[in-house]
Amino acid sequence: MKRVRIVRLSTFQKSARLKLPVRGKPTLLHLPLSFPMASESSHLLTAWTTVTLNLPSLMPHFSDMSMLGDDDDASRSLSTIAVGAFSHVSQEGPGADLPWEFQLYSDA
Repeated sequence: MKRVRIVRLSTFQKSARLKLPVRGKPTLLHLPLSFPMASESSHLLTAWTTVTLNLPSLMPHFSDMSMLGDDDDASRSLSTIAVGAFSHVSQEGPGADLPWEFQLYSDA
């Protein structure tokens, strides 16, 4: 059975947060992202930056109930969070739709 989970990184996110599935949308792990100040970096940052993630190390966070927000129903969480072991972790292939954020900058 395929279980879809999303990891999102945002500069405005102050702490890690787990968002439970709502209306068919998958569970979301929203993590804070910070960049070094321009004066601390040896090169200027561009609008696009590559971030390398070790996805298997993030999997335990999808079952961490302490990361649920105040608006998530704890009674609902037991049946919707990921529990157990995963056989593998993968990223969607090249045929997957681009996130809506990337479509903003597309010339197609």
